[in-house]
Amino acid sequence: MAPVLEWIKASNLLSTARFFGGNVKPMPSNRGKPYGYGMIVTIPDGVSVPMHLKEMVLPGGLYAIFESSEDVNLSWKTFMGRLAKDGIYKSDRSRLCLEEHIRNEKPSGCGNEYHLILLEPVKVIKN
Repeated sequence: MAPVLEWIKASNLLSTARFFGGNVKPMPSNRGKPYGYGMIVTIPDGVSVPMHLKEMVLPGGLYAIFESSEDVNLSWKTFMGRLAKDGIYKSDRSRLCLEEHIRNEKPSGCGNEYHLILLEPVKVIKN
């Protein structure tokens, strides 16, 4: 995350950037081994991205969202549990799930210094 944040600050893009993260290979496992986590930041069109970073365009589509200010792992478990019980939508594993991180200065009663918006790609279940 540090190289992305340093570039965003140095480029004066901090006030307009939205920050997303998501698991990348190697994926998390129960064994506690290190795993990949990628950071995605929105930037305006026409901004040149330095060579040590990768520019990409995320595919669109339908996403279910879940908002939380609590632990990210517990939030995902709650979210995915609710989605598994939904009779209309199911996860679309062909696209990345994302976590938007919005700094909230850890207000009283909040368990996390970031407000999270979890985005799970979904597709309609065919009947």
